[in-house]
Amino acid sequence: MGTEKFPKVPERGLRDGRGGTCRLRKGNRVARILVVDSHAVLRERLVRAVAQSVPGVSVDEAQDGQTALAMVRRTRYSLVLLDIFMPGKGGLAVLQEIRRLHPGVPLLVLSMHPEEGYAVRALRAGASGYVNKESAFEEIAGAVHTVLGGGRYVSPSLEGFAEGKRGNATGNM
Repeated sequence: MGTEKFPKVPERGLRDGRGGTCRLRKGNRVARILVVDSHAVLRERLVRAVAQSVPGVSVDEAQDGQTALAMVRRTRYSLVLLDIFMPGKGGLAVLQEIRRLHPGVPLLVLSMHPEEGYAVRALRAGASGYVNKESAFEEIAGAVHTVLGGGRYVSPSLEGFAEGKRGNATGNM
């Protein structure tokens, strides 16, 4: 974080996807979001989606877990969007390390794999939410706003599953 200067923005609330609001800034600092995904095209889509849905936000990007961890060590983020499957250090290991470094930062896990198999594992590992990469822009934006506002996000199709059942999928996450 160091001596970075953040532009001042008007105090205002943003819709959090569930009827509430989330804050765009804390004090005089603009919200900063880190998008971590190994697929460049998807990462660019996510960066655009976040920038369009959260006006005035600063969005950084990383292509792998090691780069993400280096960035998290240097910068305090308001939210981290994290792909669960990445080359090298897997998403769950990165999630746990970010949790250790910054326990309060919200982490929204992204995956193109079936929610039933991975969402519960991600949530139990400390994720604030889980959303499928193939979801509509509105759902991803709603998930971002919900998690930025301090809530937890799971898709409507997964709500009952995440509350009472365990995921049984395996993989290098």
